Amino acid sequence: MTGLTAELEQAKQDGVSHPENLPFLFKPKQPNGKAVLLIHGFSASPYEMRPLGNLLCAQGYLALGVRLAGHGTSPEDLRICRWQDWFNSVERCYSNLQEAGLPISVVGQSTGALLALALVQHREVERLVLLSPFLKLGHPLARFVGLIKHFIPFQYRQLPQPQPQHYYERRPLASIEQIGKLRNEVEPGLSRIRVPTLVLAAEGDRTVACGTGQALFERLVSPHKEFHLFGHEVPHVLSTSENPKFAETYDLIEGFLSNQELSAKTP
Repeated sequence: MTGLTAELEQAKQDGVSHPENLPFLFKPKQPNGKAVLLIHGFSASPYEMRPLGNLLCAQGYLALGVRLAGHGTSPEDLRICRWQDWFNSVERCYSNLQEAGLPISVVGQSTGALLALALVQHREVERLVLLSPFLKLGHPLARFVGLIKHFIPFQYRQLPQPQPQHYYERRPLASIEQIGKLRNEVEPGLSRIRVPTLVLAAEGDRTVACGTGQALFERLVSPHKEFHLFGHEVPHVLSTSENPKFAETYDLIEGFLSNQELSAKTP
């Protein structure tokens, strides 16, 4: 996949220094004839999707992890990106994965889930897995970021080690505004998405508005869709060991992706 080599080189040129923050391609020893595209969330990096990528690869999936534009380098880089730049990152990696000639499923975490929903409206996808998707962020001032960004350019948060190596502690408000624009772009098309979809959410999620994952799920019209809600002990990020139910999360994802009856029943 020559395109992935270009993605790696571009990431290094952009300033990605930590190897786990680079885009990745995991090739299975015993291929099952399927591929999966993994999309990390806002202010994160491909590190966030590596645990799932490794486990899915062990089950035979060709797994490619996207690095979204402006991520894995510096908050200043992210600040000048638009949502279209993130989507272009996803589309390029999808095209790279297409070279393998395999059916492609997509797994997206948070804002990565919104980008997965945008992708499926333009490209052929076999199955869709949305981790902590949303239509509304949890912070009450989120809808005012377009104004606040002129006075407060960054939102600060303290992260435990080693997360600052993989996530931004300073998140640009201009970029949070772009999340809202991405949501506005995706939302009208939800009622046209017929791809088999699994949605996972958590009651312990403090990043997005309560119930927004289920509200999004209910607007999908896929003949086959599944929803699972974890309890209060589970946080926003479901794709790493931060999630105490990570093993169950993986089992739900792998079971959904490998369900042969689903392919037979879904038109």
